[in-house]
Amino acid sequence: MSKKTGDWGEQLALNYLNSMGVQVLHQNWRSGHCELDIVGVENNTLVFYEVKVRKFGNPTDVFDAITDNKMQNLAKAASDYMETYNFKGEVRFDLLGFTYFDDRNYKIEHIRDVFFPGSTW
Repeated sequence: MSKKTGDWGEQLALNYLNSMGVQVLHQNWRSGHCELDIVGVENNTLVFYEVKVRKFGNPTDVFDAITDNKMQNLAKAASDYMETYNFKGEVRFDLLGFTYFDDRNYKIEHIRDVFFPGSTW
């Protein structure tokens, strides 16, 4: 996937989250080599949103991108984020998947609680 496509997907995700009333705190927050695509607050819960974009007809879907290694990296980055901002409260990991035919024809899949740190996919 190109950077342009990834940036487009993240902008779609931000628009979607704003329409849902999510307070976006950070985008592309980094801790070492790990990155959190979007961090937001929804109903007093800190949510780490992983954004995935796939072209329609791609043999792998958005769920295939959430590997055990990816979950470990997300959990590590989320732990670092909570430590950095001294956050002690409820957290959730969501997947925002975009499958597109072109920039006007796409489908959004929002999977809440896509995984829990320490679990396997």
